[in-house]
Amino acid sequence: MKSKIYLISPSDIKDNTPIDSNVDDALIKPFIVNSQEINLQTCLGSKFFDILMSEVELGTTTTVNSNLIYDYIQPMLVQWTFYYVLPHIHIKSTNQGLIKQSNTTNSDAADLEETAAMKAGIRDLAEFYTTRLINELEINSALYPDYDICTEEDQNVKPNQNGYFTGIYINKNK
Repeated sequence: MKSKIYLISPSDIKDNTPIDSNVDDALIKPFIVNSQEINLQTCLGSKFFDILMSEVELGTTTTVNSNLIYDYIQPMLVQWTFYYVLPHIHIKSTNQGLIKQSNTTNSDAADLEETAAMKAGIRDLAEFYTTRLINELEINSALYPDYDICTEEDQNVKPNQNGYFTGIYINKNK
């Protein structure tokens, strides 16, 4: 799996979300990888994901795939990365356990309820962009022949055609 190829940068996250420019890029990068491997791979399926990441790595991205990345994938990844990184901006994992950052200004830290409400809003936005990507892939499937090519024998992630998660799984095949 191509985990060190970044389809977005920490600057993209900072420019398109309320994350301050002083947040360390090293804190954001692992969550870019998470959003690519979890959310993007789930949308594209393993085969198309691997093909797309290889094209980016080799610099051979087609015009159609470049447009897909810029117009649909990057906005989705920005929001999912923001969703994943948000709790870690204020709470750090250290050898002493989870440590809440000390307050160096006259502002108060957000409480758990406020953080949860903010995360819910970010998740809604991320799910919107996910659904938008899935709709593009489905409606214009002729442009993306590598999409949805997983077979039953593949032990890979198949494309998920639902961008929203409600917490309840309903099998559509029964």
